[in-house]
Amino acid sequence: RAHRVVIKPGESSVPHTHAVPVVIVMQTAGTVASESPAWQPINGPGDYAWHIGPGPHVLHNRGAGEVELVEVEVRGATP
Repeated sequence: RAHRVVIKPGESSVPHTHAVPVVIVMQTAGTVASESPAWQPINGPGDYAWHIGPGPHVLHNRGAGEVELVEVEVRGATP
């Protein structure tokens, strides 16, 4: 499954979980942070990060503009 996520400046996504690893791909300019383990900030189109899970995570828009990301659940993946 894939999910489109749009976050306004200074706001955060709702806490959510995934049953499998997720790759999060940035679609727009901006900076997104998370407290997910091993997270590295993502900073622009095509940049990506993994959320291994299984716990919840929240995405935070640290930039001045709206950001759009795509979260793709990857069954059977090992990041």
